[in-house]
This record gives sequence, structure tokens and C-alpha cells, in this order.
Amino acid sequence: LLFDRLADMGYGPETDLSRLSYALLPSFPPLDTPEGGEALARHLDAVQAKWPEHHLVVVVDTIGRAICGEENSADTFRNFYTYTGIRLKRRGATWVRLDHAGKDADRGQRGSSGKGDDVDVIWHLKQTENGVTLQRYRARMSWVPERVTLKLNESPLSYVPLSFGDWPSGTGEVANILDRLEVPLNAKRRQAAEALRSIGEGRRHDLVTAALRFRLERERGAS
Repeated sequence: LLFDRLADMGYGPETDLSRLSYALLPSFPPLDTPEGGEALARHLDAVQAKWPEHHLVVVVDTIGRAICGEENSADTFRNFYTYTGIRLKRRGATWVRLDHAGKDADRGQRGSSGKGDDVDVIWHLKQTENGVTLQRYRARMSWVPERVTLKLNESPLSYVPLSFGDWPSGTGEVANILDRLEVPLNAKRRQAAEALRSIGEGRRHDLVTAALRFRLERERGAS
């Protein structure tokens, strides 16, 4: 699977990936334990000894697979910081901790609120019509932007920043359904929502609103 993803991103046998160190979890003891923090430190020592002139970036994907403590316990993440996080900061390394938001992402991240105590920025990743958006949830620095929108390119697989926003995921599909139902371009959200519900295709209010704006802009672009 890893090689498939690398190939999708345009890498191949001729590509020098010697600076990529990939450890399949759980290659180390849990990172919220002394043994886990020490094992990762030894691994990073070896990487830095080989590439002393390069900056170290560590990605933990995902935190739930790298710890042994209860996800709802603040002690779990305090231990992670004590045994692993503080070591990474002392090295001057950039580190990213990936996590799953849970069923209702609008209510914040799942598990203990202590998850965010030891990080500088928390981003919520959401799919959009043409890529993804990183929505700032919390940040220690005032200069962190509220939203970063990235466009997905498929060949090769890559994400590039957009200077403007993107439509919510599913906007184009809903717009096409409204077209088939011959809902007027100047229809109000309630009228469009009722038309969708009448055929069992009800959608969130924000998505219906986006689809109506999408149709108007598409019409202007075609004229």
C-alpha cells in the first residue's frame, strides 16, 4: 500500500527516498511510556547521524495506534508529552500527530480535551469538492490562518494551495440534481430543499445553499 501511494505521487525506482524513514506501527513500544519514548529517540538519533544537515520532521499516524493509555484520559497525553513530545521539542524537530475526529467533528476532537495541551496548532481536515480544507481549531500563534484550502491533483497525486475557497464536498452532485428537477436558478434555499426531499435526496442546509450559488456561478461562467 505504501509503494502504491508513492507511485501515485509520481515516485518510482529512480527516486531517491533515502531520507524517508518509515516505521510501521507498532514498531515501537507505546509512545506514552518511557520505553516508547526511548525507542523513538534511538531511532531518531540514527536518522540524524546519517543526515546531520537536514531538519527532522516526525509524523505519528495515528496517535490512537501509538499509545496504550485510555484515549479519554488526560493522563495518557500528559504521558505522551513527558516521554515523547518533550524529547521531540528539545531536538528542535517538527512533529505532527494525526488523529480521527470521531462521528461528529463539529463537536471537536474525540477523547480527552488534554489532547491539545501539548501542540501549537490543531487543524480539522475536511474534504471539499475539489480537494481538502484545513480549518484552524486552535493555535498558540496569532499568525496561523483560519483556513487553508488545497486542490487535489490526481496525476501525479498532489495537493496545491488555492488562494480562494472551495465548495463543500457534494456541491456539484446536489447542483446537478437541482438541474434535473428544473429548480429555478433564482430559487430560495427552502424551495430547493423541499424539491430534494420530495425525491428522497434531502441534504444539509449549508450544502443546499452552496449548490444554489454554484449553479449561479456556473451559469455566469457559461454566458
